[in-house]
Amino acid sequence: MSDLATHKAIDAAQNRSRAAIDKVRLEVGDISGASKAAEDVINEPQHYQVAGVEVRDIQKDVCGELIGMDAIDVGNAIKYVLRSTKKNNFKQDLQKAVRYLSWAAERSD
Repeated sequence: MSDLATHKAIDAAQNRSRAAIDKVRLEVGDISGASKAAEDVINEPQHYQVAGVEVRDIQKDVCGELIGMDAIDVGNAIKYVLRSTKKNNFKQDLQKAVRYLSWAAERSD
């Protein structure tokens, strides 16, 4: 698949994802009346923040140039490493990160 075709496929997938999210928002309705604790868990979970920075922002910065499964696998590895000390699954989160990195490395051979 050419780079252009890959980018078009990614754009199409992102558009489908946005449409699915919009559909869920319509079905669920406005959650702005939810309790502050519920909003924090949904919008700013503490185990996805490092030094006040969202893990997602770090993933976008690191994976911005990657394409397809490489972006997904490296992004997931970042997520698991950065949240590993914030949950009670330190070893398991690190094992997951290693697995995602190994998948990315296998494709680069």
